[in-house]
Amino acid sequence: MRRFVFSLFAGLLLTSASTAFEWKFSETEEDWGLTCFSSIDLKGFGTLGFMAVPGGPRAAYLDGDINGASSKSKWQLEGLSWSAGGEISDYFGWHEYYELPLDFVEAVGAAEALQVIIADGVTLDVPLNGSSTAVQLFLDCAKG
Repeated sequence: MRRFVFSLFAGLLLTSASTAFEWKFSETEEDWGLTCFSSIDLKGFGTLGFMAVPGGPRAAYLDGDINGASSKSKWQLEGLSWSAGGEISDYFGWHEYYELPLDFVEAVGAAEALQVIIADGVTLDVPLNGSSTAVQLFLDCAKG
């Protein structure tokens, strides 16, 4: 009986974990034209993602509970990091971090973990399992 209850509980946890964090890709028409997005909804925080105009500007963004937090951030993968100062978007209302290197985004699609550290001490551990398809679609779109 214990094994059944444990298995049932473990199955529920695995099911919840696999659907709790899902990377998504989308293209939308904004005021300036087509815009590509790859993002993940971090339950209890908000959304983290990348956006780009095909062949044009690229940015990472955080849309969540970091009100009043510094806009300085460090994005870390295994053996690779990117630091950026950001600002609150007049258009979207989220924190945007421009000059997003495409090689960093490529590495996100192949990595297992991403950590975002905001200067005020907020640290986000972002799951990357299942990100490769959404990230590759984003890269294809961003390159134009």
